[in-house]
Amino acid sequence: MSTLAAPTPSNPRWLFGPVSDLLFGCGIAYMGIFALMTVAAEQVEATVPITSFLLITLVIAAPHYGATLLRVYESREDRRAYTLFTIWITAGLIGIFVTSLYSPVLGSLWFTLYMTWSPWHYSGQNYGLVVLFLRRRGVTIEPRAKQLLYASFILSYAIVFVAFHTGVSSTGYGPALPQGDSYVFVPIGIPLYMANALYAGLGGLYLLTTAGTLFLLARGSNLRDLGPALVLIASQALWFAIPGLARASGTLQGIAPLSNLTAPYIGLWIAIAHCVQYLWVTTYYAARDENHVGRTRYLTKALLAGSAAWGVPALLFSPGLLGNVPYNMGLFMMVAATVNLHHFILDGAIWKLRDPRLAKILLRSDDSVGPRLDRGGSSFVRPLFWATGFVCLVIFVVGDLEAQYGVTRAGERGDAARIEKATRRLARIGRDSPKLHHQLALLAQRDGDLVRAETEFKAALEVYETKNVWHNLGTMYLSQQRFDEALHAFDEALALDPSLAQTRVHASTAALSLGQRELALDHLKAAARLAPNDRGLRRRIVELGGEPNPPGQALP
Repeated sequence: MSTLAAPTPSNPRWLFGPVSDLLFGCGIAYMGIFALMTVAAEQVEATVPITSFLLITLVIAAPHYGATLLRVYESREDRRAYTLFTIWITAGLIGIFVTSLYSPVLGSLWFTLYMTWSPWHYSGQNYGLVVLFLRRRGVTIEPRAKQLLYASFILSYAIVFVAFHTGVSSTGYGPALPQGDSYVFVPIGIPLYMANALYAGLGGLYLLTTAGTLFLLARGSNLRDLGPALVLIASQALWFAIPGLARASGTLQGIAPLSNLTAPYIGLWIAIAHCVQYLWVTTYYAARDENHVGRTRYLTKALLAGSAAWGVPALLFSPGLLGNVPYNMGLFMMVAATVNLHHFILDGAIWKLRDPRLAKILLRSDDSVGPRLDRGGSSFVRPLFWATGFVCLVIFVVGDLEAQYGVTRAGERGDAARIEKATRRLARIGRDSPKLHHQLALLAQRDGDLVRAETEFKAALEVYETKNVWHNLGTMYLSQQRFDEALHAFDEALALDPSLAQTRVHASTAALSLGQRELALDHLKAAARLAPNDRGLRRRIVELGGEPNPPGQALP
């Protein structure tokens, strides 16, 4: 087992050494991904498809969260020092999480806060590491240079903030998330003309502050001392400022990592780079402060702690237990938002370079710092916690593999038997979903097994009611001339979304077959308001003796 070797007094300029520090701490590894994407984007995406990030983020992102939990909760001294955060703020976040599962509005705002805060969290970490490397190398940072440096990082984040909140954006920052039907990102709604002016102003100020910072730093230092800080400043530019301005202005779109089309994919690489960077510095700190005897042991504990943080709420609040929102339709989004916001808040409290102990370890490599051995806690709590983390880790692996191979790829083959097996397995680990049963119902319809199709449609509705399932169930009933049941199904779909024009047309057919002419006419008129250019709808309205809606009239 490799040890967490700290730098010796003869090499205080680095944490682990120049290679690992520059690659993982300063972001050169991400620059390599950026370069590869620039010249061979299709090959990179084919080699590492977006679906593979489910397991990649598990292996890298989970311990990144777990490292914070170990830093705050493992030592009795730290638990007491941060009681406000470890108990009271944590309890408040859990309360918001539970409430959000029953309130789409609160959940959407919660998710929006998480997505908006994420790039600022990344930026703050980069800024802190710039200061860390400068101070370890004895570079004097005069107040004006520090102010300009901080302003540069704020402005690079502000560019992304504007991109997020100018209508619906596709900046792609943050972890990969399944699309949830219950929650949406809620932008502030900055008008486009104002956003364009903001981009110009922020971009100009960013260039000025960055140039001013570099000028002031270079006056009293040499390139060798400034090297890591310069790489970090370049990483911040490649993560946020440059792609944000390129996508907003529509320029440089031929460069894949700057293109709007690849923004979600490259955003995942940025998230991975951030997580690796965090693990790099926390692993170093743990070796000096907490007496962890090996990287493997420490990272394993971080992985299990992070897995527990993500897995326990996802299990407890699955629809079969305390929750009502399926995993892939919003529950995972709420877990992600809560775990990340908890992580952001804790990080803001614990990583302060003005903390004497932290400064001794990260800034001065002070060998006089003694490890803290007191872990506290009862003898059975810790094994139970690690066992829980292991179970959650297994669930994540099984769930992601079943979702990819048992559902997605089996669906491409039309393999209903494999999807059914995956559905049963996913249900056992709290990941049952109406989409799985819906897919099985459509495959059964394809094969002419309408009894099985009806069973799967109803199973989907028992898990969670969706407009698509009600619509397709109604369509099947309509084809079987079960008009009462069809009309009921269409009404349920319209109760979830009144703007379904085709559902209203089908509901009109069912109502007319039941002799309910006025109801049929009402549905047709509503459909015509939704599709004002559909002449066929207006002709059918006239045939039923009604007056067609004027073209272009909006649905009230």
